[in-house]
Amino acid sequence: MSKQWKQDIENRKDQARSYLISGEDSLEVRNDEVQVEGVTSEIPTSPFKMNIAAVPPVTTTIAISLPTKYDIIRKFTLNSQQQFAFMIITGHLDGDNQFHTGTIDNQLLMCVPGCGGTGKSQLIRAITNYFQMTKRGTMLRKVAPTSIAAAEIDGLTIHSFLGESRKNSKKRQTRTFRPGDT
Repeated sequence: MSKQWKQDIENRKDQARSYLISGEDSLEVRNDEVQVEGVTSEIPTSPFKMNIAAVPPVTTTIAISLPTKYDIIRKFTLNSQQQFAFMIITGHLDGDNQFHTGTIDNQLLMCVPGCGGTGKSQLIRAITNYFQMTKRGTMLRKVAPTSIAAAEIDGLTIHSFLGESRKNSKKRQTRTFRPGDT
């Protein structure tokens, strides 16, 4: 008796499964079975439930998209040479450089030479923006040979960064520049 009952249950499960997969109305209801329909509407039990149309969400999710390297390249309209320098610097910052793995000194020292008007300041603005967007602005040092160039990139002159004085070369400034100083 129990084997026949188990076999009958398995057959009915298979029929119900095939009915759900195919979506046809071919599932037979036998006389000894009861058909149950799900009730989808809510039965109000209090007068307050009748006035509520929808339940507001408990939390709100806001997706924040940080600008990518290519967004910054487009924003600052960098040319191909500027893009190359930008990708070297940001790749080093993000650890994408595979050639220097295992080295002790992971500092990147880079000189950006060029005549006036070649886009050095624009490249430095883009790099500064990337450092700020990635919350690593304190890791960047910007130095320039003249005070006008240093002011243009919001940096320091080489002499002031190193603590050298123009007036008295025998006295050195004792100020130590730490990460985040400009």
